[in-house]
Amino acid sequence: MLICERLQKLIRKMKEKGMDYFLITSQDYHNSEYVHEHFKAREYFSGFDGSNGSLLISEKETGLWTDGRYFLQAEEQLSGTGITLYKMGNDGVLTILEYLEKNMKEGETLGTDGRCISFSFGDSLEKLCQKKHGRLLSDTELISEVWIDRPALPQKEIWYLPKEYAGEGTDEKIKRLRKYLEEKNADYLWISKLDDIMWLYNIRGNDVKCNPVALSYTLIGKKEAFLYIATDVLTEKARKHLDGNQIQCIPYQDTLAHLRTLELKNQTVLLEQESVSHLFYKEIEQNGNVVCDSLPTTMWKAVKNETEQQNLREIYLKDSAVVCKFLYWLKKTVQSGETVTEMSAAAKLDQMRESIPGFLDLSFDTITGYAENGAIVHYEASEKTNRIIEPKGMILVDSGGQYLQGTTDVTRTIALGDVTEEEKRLFSAVAAGTLRLADAVFLYGCTGRNLDILAREDLWKLQLDYKHGTGHGVGFCLNVHEGPQRFYWKYTKDMAEAVLEPGMLISDEPGVYLENKFGVRTENIIMVQPLDENDYGKFLHFEMLTFVPIDRAVLDKKYLSEEDICRINAYHKEVFEKISPFLSEEEAAWLKKETRPL
Repeated sequence: MLICERLQKLIRKMKEKGMDYFLITSQDYHNSEYVHEHFKAREYFSGFDGSNGSLLISEKETGLWTDGRYFLQAEEQLSGTGITLYKMGNDGVLTILEYLEKNMKEGETLGTDGRCISFSFGDSLEKLCQKKHGRLLSDTELISEVWIDRPALPQKEIWYLPKEYAGEGTDEKIKRLRKYLEEKNADYLWISKLDDIMWLYNIRGNDVKCNPVALSYTLIGKKEAFLYIATDVLTEKARKHLDGNQIQCIPYQDTLAHLRTLELKNQTVLLEQESVSHLFYKEIEQNGNVVCDSLPTTMWKAVKNETEQQNLREIYLKDSAVVCKFLYWLKKTVQSGETVTEMSAAAKLDQMRESIPGFLDLSFDTITGYAENGAIVHYEASEKTNRIIEPKGMILVDSGGQYLQGTTDVTRTIALGDVTEEEKRLFSAVAAGTLRLADAVFLYGCTGRNLDILAREDLWKLQLDYKHGTGHGVGFCLNVHEGPQRFYWKYTKDMAEAVLEPGMLISDEPGVYLENKFGVRTENIIMVQPLDENDYGKFLHFEMLTFVPIDRAVLDKKYLSEEDICRINAYHKEVFEKISPFLSEEEAAWLKKETRPL
């Protein structure tokens, strides 16, 4: 009833302000994927806590739109609320724009917080409202008027990431950016994306759980640079670093006021319409000549330099070793009859990661989905759902860490006892796909869409699939999900694609999820590297960073080709060689058994 009461209160406030619809997205002011608690209004009013989703509220109906990663979770969390689930991407399911086109009456008003929608989406909403002879109202206060105990905006310590980890100085990055402005014949670049700002200035923060970023904006010109940030929580080293690079720091809450003081009328300002908020775009447009383009920092950040690459190789070995230790502990403890739950297993792994030098935080909340809970793609155990792990079936463990040397992400599905023939068949198909993709050789110019089939082929032959991408970019001591690179097969008109460049980090994580039965996912992180160049062009391949065994107890040779078996055996040989020096004698003996040839 609590959700219903909150929605009714919000609808009453909407009526007072003349709104017929109100849209709440999952974004913050920076179009971030993961956000601080202050911005979790969609969760507050719906009960759905997945990282992606939008809530459209009206007196007639409230609908929630989310993607395939969260269908099962959303169905469970929305049960009893009266909220309709719209499964994005499914045949016949209207998008939010299509829904409004169909249901919004002439002259009606749509409200939203214009700081929490991108300009591109806001512009589409505005045009739709104009077509309906209605209006789009950007209301920045409505949510707080209903959500009385809303958490305050964060103000946590902001610190400097030394060049020994970053590999490139801020002065070098700004010089590169100013050369870009010259080439584009532009005066300024506006950046709203938090991880791009952190990368550019070699600083990190703690404003978003598991993401070492600080709420900030920046405006960089040919001769000046403004950073809008919580100035009173900069460490002394960070402040000295920024001052030394002639970066003027302005309090975050003064961003709009300061922008209005700048003489931008005859200046060209570049910005990315997918990441800048609708409200900020309108503000900058009133004061300057706006030109929309992609952010150069996004691609530069995605291509790891030599220092970053070497740091990543080192931290992935240490992180992989801890995951191996955890797998040994988990199997041994569960099979001994000692009580282990999903939550206690996650806590154990988190504790083990904290022992790694340079550990800062997790890169996301650890996922431990036992049995049918493993079929929920982004499942997070709670007191309500927490299951005892029994010495049978499988558990899916997806986890990662934030370190000074980089960001990690790894998934393994582990047998804890007897497994079924179906589990063996699908586990083998997923494992084969993971290593087949990692073994790819491809010409420069390929995007992730060209290669995605390598991971899905065996599942498609079984007429199965998974509702998420095969891979996402990974940051360096930054967001675990980073663009622009990705593995995903499906073409859509507005989908941005990025050529795979040497130095890009990307996850390789096919899976399969059978509702109310089990889930399987095997995830490694791979890095794009040059291979050779000849008359046919530049050939690239992937360097493996993750070294954790793929559970032999669920692999079955009859479901694998000879090539797949060779890949698995070669991978396991390398796992033992690289990881055994980090283990105790007992753990190393276990790993040797786990990595013996099929």
